[in-house]
Amino acid sequence: MNNSTWLQPLQQQTETMLTQAIAQWQVLPHSVFAQAPQANSWSANECLQHLNSYGDYYLPAIEKALQQRSTPSTHPFKPGWLGGWFTRMMQTNPTGLPAKK
Repeated sequence: MNNSTWLQPLQQQTETMLTQAIAQWQVLPHSVFAQAPQANSWSANECLQHLNSYGDYYLPAIEKALQQRSTPSTHPFKPGWLGGWFTRMMQTNPTGLPAKK
């Protein structure tokens, strides 16, 4: 799969999820947003803090790697086994819930 074919749906999926999250979460009081649904689980606030902390590291690293390329890659994208496993793990099932916790 070439890079633009691979990236375009991911960008659209991200925008869709961002729009949905804003619509559903910006109206929640902080007390609800910060409440974990169960004793041993994370609140929505903790999940976003976790994602943001990873983004603080990975997004600049990805941006730097992309900027170091003088021309876009013409080689097809082929994930490794570990990247493919993580990708499948994060995808949602038909009910919209993550396939894995």
